[in-house]
Amino acid sequence: MRFFGISVRFLGITLITLFCAGGILLSFSKRDLARTSYGPTLGVLTFFEDRFQDLKTRSHLTNVRDSANREVLRSRQEKNIVLINIDDDSLSKIGTWPIPRSVHAKMIRQLKAFGAKVVALDILYPEKAPVCGPVDPDQDFAAALKEFGADGESSVILTYEVDDDDGSKAPLPEDLLFNVQNSQSKGEDAKMEMAVVNLANFPIRDLLMPDVGLAHISANEDSDGVFRNYKIVANLRDGEDSAYFPSLGLLAYHNFTGHQSKLSI
Repeated sequence: MRFFGISVRFLGITLITLFCAGGILLSFSKRDLARTSYGPTLGVLTFFEDRFQDLKTRSHLTNVRDSANREVLRSRQEKNIVLINIDDDSLSKIGTWPIPRSVHAKMIRQLKAFGAKVVALDILYPEKAPVCGPVDPDQDFAAALKEFGADGESSVILTYEVDDDDGSKAPLPEDLLFNVQNSQSKGEDAKMEMAVVNLANFPIRDLLMPDVGLAHISANEDSDGVFRNYKIVANLRDGEDSAYFPSLGLLAYHNFTGHQSKLSI
C-alpha cells in the first residue's frame, strides 16, 4: 500500500512537470502560429510561461535590491558596456526636446575621444532636422558618424523598426544589405515569420553610409500588454524572398567582439 502511494505521488509530480514544461515549450511556438487556427488555443499556454518568467524576474530584482548581493553583482558587471540615458536632468540642461542633432554629433565625437569602439543608438532618425543657423544639424551629425568609423575598427549603429508582413513584396532598402545576418536553414519550411521594414521610421538618407550599421529594435508584446520578449533577429521580406537581419543588441555584439554568430533554423 505504501509502495502504491509513493508510485501515485511520483506519477502525479511527473505529469504536472511534463504538462508545465510542454505548456512553456508550446507557448514559444504561439508567437509563430498566432495567425493560424492554433493561435487562440496556444495563447492559453502563454499564461504559464508569462507567470513563470515574471516569477524569475521578480526573484532576480529581489536579489539585486538585497544589499548583501549588491557588491557581488557589481563585481560581475561588464566594464566595457556603458549605458547613456536620456533623463530629466539631461533634458533640463539641454533645454529642448527632441534633442538637437548637433548635440548628438557632439556626443559621438566625445565618445570617440573617450575610446568607445561601438555606439548603438536606440533612437530613430526618420525626419530631417530643422536648420536654424549656418550649420546643417544633419550634415554635422553625418560627419560625426563618418569620423567615428574612419579608423575602420569603430562603428555607430542606427536603428529602424519592423512591422508584420503586409504582403506588399516591396524590395528592402539597399542600405540594409550591408548587415545581413549569417544564417542556415535545415529545410525550405524552416523559416521565422516574415516581417517588413517600417519605411516611415527608417533613417534619413543623409545618415546612411557603409560605415554606419543598421539594426532593428522590435519587441513582442504579450497578451497582457507587457514586453517580455525581444527579437534577436528579424526575417525581412525582400520581394518574393526574405533574409535575416540582426537586432541592435546582436549587431552591437558582432561589431564589438568581431565574432559573427551564425543563425541556425
